[in-house]
Amino acid sequence: MKMKFNLPLTTLFSFLFFRLHFFTFFLILFFQSTTISHATTSPSLQSILNEVYVNIVENKFDVAKNILKKQTNSSLIFIGENLNDVPAFDGPNCYNTALRASEILPINKLRYVDPVEFEILLKHFFKPIENQNLPQLGDIVVFGAHSSRDHSAYYLSENMVFHRKSYGIIREGMPPVSENMNLKLRILPINEVYDLEGYEKNPSPMDYNHYEKSDKEHAIKDRLFYRKNLNISVENNLYKMKLNSHELKAAEMINFLEINIINNASNESIANEMGWYTEEFLDLLLSKFNFLNESSNFYAQWFYAKIKSLKWQVFVNIQGRFFTSPFSLSKEDKYRYENLFQFNNYLSKFVREVLKYNGQVVNENNINKIIEKIKKLDRNRKDIDLFQIAEE
Repeated sequence: MKMKFNLPLTTLFSFLFFRLHFFTFFLILFFQSTTISHATTSPSLQSILNEVYVNIVENKFDVAKNILKKQTNSSLIFIGENLNDVPAFDGPNCYNTALRASEILPINKLRYVDPVEFEILLKHFFKPIENQNLPQLGDIVVFGAHSSRDHSAYYLSENMVFHRKSYGIIREGMPPVSENMNLKLRILPINEVYDLEGYEKNPSPMDYNHYEKSDKEHAIKDRLFYRKNLNISVENNLYKMKLNSHELKAAEMINFLEINIINNASNESIANEMGWYTEEFLDLLLSKFNFLNESSNFYAQWFYAKIKSLKWQVFVNIQGRFFTSPFSLSKEDKYRYENLFQFNNYLSKFVREVLKYNGQVVNENNINKIIEKIKKLDRNRKDIDLFQIAEE
């Protein structure tokens, strides 16, 4: 016997609509859960990173590097190209490494990054993640987040990070190298970023990178993860549209110096090629270009902070070139006098940039006139203002 239902048409439509709505809701929920699971656990990425770390533990760094360089993620390729390497010169630090890995700074901007510059870039391009227990590939972690903020790393997965070591000095009996050239680019568990390696010893209280054990433990626990919220490089040409004409002239001067400092840092030839005056000129810019620092414009503030970074990079380079022993410190005035200016092609380009900033006519005649003035300067002076000399 068949049962017959006499349902009103509206009731039937309501029933079908409910079933369709329920099915759609279930389908959306299924795909959402699948997407979230993939984003947070990323099993394929995790298996790759696990394989990388196994090879690192077994000191098979070439294998680990090749695995990373075969990936499609540009940051992982960058890490593969730099893993276990030492920067070609002193200066590039953990901030520089994290910013280049996250593609905020281009990979060719290998230089020191001052804490002020790092914080400006971090504030503009990143924000603290809401759930600090769920970091993901590409986040930047800052250690001692509410105190020193003295170290940072690029987060990979499962509490693994990539960073430039900033702790430890070479033990006696090890091959003689520059004090911090042993600080390699490493992948390791996040809780081990301050650990010593076999060839290292604890820095003494007199060393710049000395930490008490309690300081290290606190810095590791007091950490914050930041996630990039602007997917662009700071080195794009946006600054040319965001700065006024006065700020732009200053920015172009700073760019000129940065390019030449990076190009000459690798063989410690900043003083030999650009002259010792480069450091003093950057110190002059800190006061002359203070209007950048006082601006509310991000790009203006960043360029000002970059002066601090470049000044320290030059200082470190000069120290490595001339002051390799306590005895050499007594010859500082002599070294400065002999290397204050280098009369070469760079000096002509440098003078050209000064003329451009001053708004003066840029031609070979004016450039040569200023170079002749420089030749007649008293090199013992510590207050040389090349902008003023060019205008006299």
